[in-house]
Amino acid sequence: MRDAPHRKATCKMNREEQIVFEHLKKLHGENVVFEPERNSTPDFAVNSSVAVEVRRLNQHFFESKKPEGLENLSFPLLDAFTEVLESLNYLYEGKSYFVFIDYKRPLSSNIRQAKKEMELALRNFLTYKVSSSPCEISVNSEITFLFYESNHGNGKLFLVGGSGDSDAGGWIIPVFVENIRHCIDEKSSKVSKRLPKYSEWWLYLVDCIEFF
Repeated sequence: MRDAPHRKATCKMNREEQIVFEHLKKLHGENVVFEPERNSTPDFAVNSSVAVEVRRLNQHFFESKKPEGLENLSFPLLDAFTEVLESLNYLYEGKSYFVFIDYKRPLSSNIRQAKKEMELALRNFLTYKVSSSPCEISVNSEITFLFYESNHGNGKLFLVGGSGDSDAGGWIIPVFVENIRHCIDEKSSKVSKRLPKYSEWWLYLVDCIEFF
């Protein structure tokens, strides 16, 4: 019966929980239970007395009303950017371009509208046949494209060149301190009513800032 919590864990854990679970197993063996309170906090219990919470340590945008992980915009925006570039490959006429995207928060439009604006900017670039390279075009007040001619298009008109997030990065120590503090405050609020149930509470933060 000891394997039951592990089978349950494998099915339901997210990436960060799986990383911490493997670490805890090495330290405490079979005494690690995933979601001892089912779908409530904590994420793990060790020896039935120590509660363990797990969270992704990510960089946040703190200038909005509610702090927001940078990936909440970056992932869907870059997916939309790639889709728009690929959708115009049928216009290829022998020339290819690397397209770099720079962006900042908050967007004045949603992702659907941003997609339309990105496509319009690309079509305007082709219409006006800008000859200078590199060439910079504003998509809207938050998004900018930078174009470079490419000799490696392989039949593709636009190629993803790269991206720049104006809100990412910064001085390493202040970035980590600010975001670690946010994660601690967030988790502290979440577990506050359950503190008496366990003798100790641990918080594991899985670093997703360095590779973002």
